[in-house]
Amino acid sequence: VLFAHPPSRVGFGIKVGPDMRLAGEMVLNPVVWERTGDGVVFGVRVKSGGKSTVIMERYIDPKSLEGERRPISFNIDLSRWKGERISLVLETTCGPVGNCENDWAGWVQPALVTGTGTGTGFKFKNVLLIVVDTLRADALGVYGHPFVETPNIDKLAEKGWLFERAIAQSGTTVPSHASLFTSTYPKDHGVYDQETVLGDDWVTLAEVFRKYGFNTAAVVSSAAVHPALGFGQGFDFYSVVPPIAPYERDSADTNKVAMDWLDKNREEPFFMWVHYYDPHGPYDAPDPFRDKYYKGDNPRDPANRSMDPVDMENNPTQLFNREFYRGITDINYIESLYYGEVAYLDRSIGQLVAKLDELGVRDDTLIVFTADHGESLTEHGIYFTHLGLYDEVIRVPLIISGLGRKRIDSYTELIHLYPTILEIMGLRPQSKIRGMTLVSPPAARGMGPDAWTQLRRGYGLPYAWRGQAYIFRLLPMNPV
Repeated sequence: VLFAHPPSRVGFGIKVGPDMRLAGEMVLNPVVWERTGDGVVFGVRVKSGGKSTVIMERYIDPKSLEGERRPISFNIDLSRWKGERISLVLETTCGPVGNCENDWAGWVQPALVTGTGTGTGFKFKNVLLIVVDTLRADALGVYGHPFVETPNIDKLAEKGWLFERAIAQSGTTVPSHASLFTSTYPKDHGVYDQETVLGDDWVTLAEVFRKYGFNTAAVVSSAAVHPALGFGQGFDFYSVVPPIAPYERDSADTNKVAMDWLDKNREEPFFMWVHYYDPHGPYDAPDPFRDKYYKGDNPRDPANRSMDPVDMENNPTQLFNREFYRGITDINYIESLYYGEVAYLDRSIGQLVAKLDELGVRDDTLIVFTADHGESLTEHGIYFTHLGLYDEVIRVPLIISGLGRKRIDSYTELIHLYPTILEIMGLRPQSKIRGMTLVSPPAARGMGPDAWTQLRRGYGLPYAWRGQAYIFRLLPMNPV
């Protein structure tokens, strides 16, 4: 530890090498957390060519904020001074009141590091994780849909790894996200429904990135993934709609928040999670996407009886749909509305990626695209919702863009994203996880081509294994 009771300043000269970063942790001695003054401002500046540039400034106040009673990591990119001789200055100053009497501060293992440290050969500064609610894989052009147009998502796959059979660990939003962010199964983290809170004893993917000094941000489109449910762990910034009707926002509104954050934070390494909700029912895309794929003449033709099996008025699974779809007689019309939502979503994703291009950070950003679960439109007697363990609900798109073009046909699980993203970024997990990296081939990982999904607690209730030669399901005949 480099002790740095404020005010303090220490500097040293270096020549900046390729991919060089300054990394370490900032801390106030736990002995004085309760009796510290008003906190400490940690700062790092670079002196080069007669100019002094502040490259990090962080105010830590463990007396007022219990969340700061821990080492705070930093990881600062020095590549803009590549090949130059510079002076690095680490300094501490008193908080806003100027009371530093008990602020025993220190820099923990400050070090210059280079490269990814993993041997993967990938070099990204940032991560953009896009998770779409209720998006089935086969609704995308790049996954073979014959007429739905998704050019922006397809483009992500042109220079990325596309996983043909990615399987979500739940068909419900909250447990599926809990598995993705902890790399554990529902039977591990205990979240099976939309109300259970993810325990703070799990180290989330966002927490790992924050520990390594990344700015972390979440911009989500539904109260279903509210931070109060445990998803706020590890995020410095979290934008969500309030848990009151209509409980969601349009992807265009989500993009406005995400783009504003990117404008303000593009200089430092970031981990951003953007969650879109458009394909979730009721399906109601704006024009011209709403009726883009309807081939019929009249969706309310009384002679059309294709909606009769749905029993919209009495079917409990249609509680949130019946008001919106009342009077519609052509089942193909509702299915076309879903595809209109997918096309609209694709446009929003294209606009977000274009923002990365505009800011000059696209090539530095690893983009991971997936969904929490799919949607059954008419299959298996399940209409316009996501129940059960069928492929329409559990098989989701998964594209890791920027790694070179490849299609992987074997089964994989969303829990593998956590260690895969960390390996690509040259970072290490901070806790025990179930997932294994997808960077190496399955045989090299000792991982079989299987996938597991669980919808309820215990082994005697709905779950499924999927393998290369089999699918085994335990599923109620009439899921509700």
